[in-house]
Amino acid sequence: MPPKTLLKTDHIPVFIFAQPIVSGVVSWVYRLKKAFDNHPNYQIILVQIGKNHAKDEQYDLLLEDKPSFDAFFRSVPKGIIIPNWVFHTIPWLCQFNKRGANLQIIGVCHSDTAEEYYNPLVWAEPGVSHYVAVSPTIESTLKALMPARRSDVTQIIYGIDVADRLKRRYQTKPIRLVYAGRIVQKQKRVLDFPRLVEILIERGVNFQLKIAGAGTAEPILRTALRKHGRYVSFLGKVAPQNVPKLWRANDIFLQVSDFEGTSVSMLEAMAEGLIPVVTDSSSGVRSVIQPGQNGFVVPIGNMNDTATVIETLAQHPDWLPAIGGNAHQTAQQYNLPQHAKQYEALFDKVMQRPAPKWESPRAWKPSFVQSTEGKQDTKIVFALSKDSNTRQWMMNASQHLSSRGQMSVLIEHDALSTLDERDFGVYIQCAAGENKMTRQNVYHSSLPAIFMLGKDAAAYRACAALTQDDAENVRVVAYVAEDYDTALSFRSMIHTFIFTDQILANEFRNHVPERHADIVTIKEHDHPTYIVGRWLRDLLMQTWDKKPRLWSNGNPIG
Repeated sequence: MPPKTLLKTDHIPVFIFAQPIVSGVVSWVYRLKKAFDNHPNYQIILVQIGKNHAKDEQYDLLLEDKPSFDAFFRSVPKGIIIPNWVFHTIPWLCQFNKRGANLQIIGVCHSDTAEEYYNPLVWAEPGVSHYVAVSPTIESTLKALMPARRSDVTQIIYGIDVADRLKRRYQTKPIRLVYAGRIVQKQKRVLDFPRLVEILIERGVNFQLKIAGAGTAEPILRTALRKHGRYVSFLGKVAPQNVPKLWRANDIFLQVSDFEGTSVSMLEAMAEGLIPVVTDSSSGVRSVIQPGQNGFVVPIGNMNDTATVIETLAQHPDWLPAIGGNAHQTAQQYNLPQHAKQYEALFDKVMQRPAPKWESPRAWKPSFVQSTEGKQDTKIVFALSKDSNTRQWMMNASQHLSSRGQMSVLIEHDALSTLDERDFGVYIQCAAGENKMTRQNVYHSSLPAIFMLGKDAAAYRACAALTQDDAENVRVVAYVAEDYDTALSFRSMIHTFIFTDQILANEFRNHVPERHADIVTIKEHDHPTYIVGRWLRDLLMQTWDKKPRLWSNGNPIG
């Protein structure tokens, strides 16, 4: 949709990037838009980035790839952008500021995690106008990481819809438990629920657990809880407008996360009088929950203590109205109108700043445990070997990394397959013979990246060319399953050598004794996939920390 039909001429547009997924952050996005619907100065526009999800009617704009992104923002003279987790768009936006636009970028840190938020937000610092922290812990951490930007960090906890008076009923026969959010193991630890269910059943607690949402761990969780169908039900994705009804139909809000920012779902549930029973995650819990007064906090991973809290509440039905009432009263501090005023003041402030231009975006150190919903810009590129054993090993390793949240780009050895848009964000064919992009161009479009190559010399030559243009953003891993001739020829640009045969590895060391520290061995068929995947992840992290290397006509540099 062109700007002239989407943008109000007398308003400053505020573009918020997100994806229509089950997430507290997405719920917050919808509410903030609603709060600004009739604002005299600002117009909030929800932008769906990428092709990964079906179009959601609550979004105003769909930008599937960089060409559509550029085409749209080229016509936007001024505005505010909240990229959320779509960090790789920040340097794109700064390019328009170099051409005279005034696009102010607000970096919101939604969670207390280095991999998913602190690292990319620090990386993008030259392109960020102002930072928002959603908890006191996040505020202090951002200020410590960027002391020169301390005055550009503001704490704004999420705003929620909350009524003046609480009208609801509680019950304990059965006591009703609910979890609503992404069904993933990383961060949310949803695979702790089967143990909790078993403990509650063993103790004879009369309960019902409802699980709302979707995610990569859902099939495993469903299988683990299938035998407990009498106690547990899966609701699937719940539309945002139906979430308040879900809260009112339950008594206890469960969250067993490793880390959070300030949980939006927790605040929403408290607004409806649910009693939060949550783990002592690193941020946003202690500043809201007063244990025993308006909720309960238990150690991470301790399902015995979690079960004890639930059992105690089930045994004391008269406690629920008092504690739930206190939870509702606490939630009133985070009412949406007050929250909108905080953002209005921030919008006014950033529009008075010079537009960030970020003259030379720097390389981004990869994050190997990131969220699949918020894919970052660094990639692991696998050039798969024709050898079936090697191909299977690389496929298993890449699937493990993907299941843990690591984005992998798979490129066939014969350069004829299509890259999966779920991994890359756009469809690209690496098939020069079909008048598509050459392998070198595909590789270049992947940067920054770690390239894991087999024995195809063409793949190495493509990477060698990249080192001449942008060595800072290129790392190369050679996977040697048979002969090492190709790896030996291109050794000057290779950062790490993986051998599956100890004898071959020893022979190779004799040829290049100076590279001894860069040679590792693994017998891939002797280890489960998860062990190999974890080992590979750590190895890739170490590889990225190595200095850049070049290859020029066979002459080693670096």
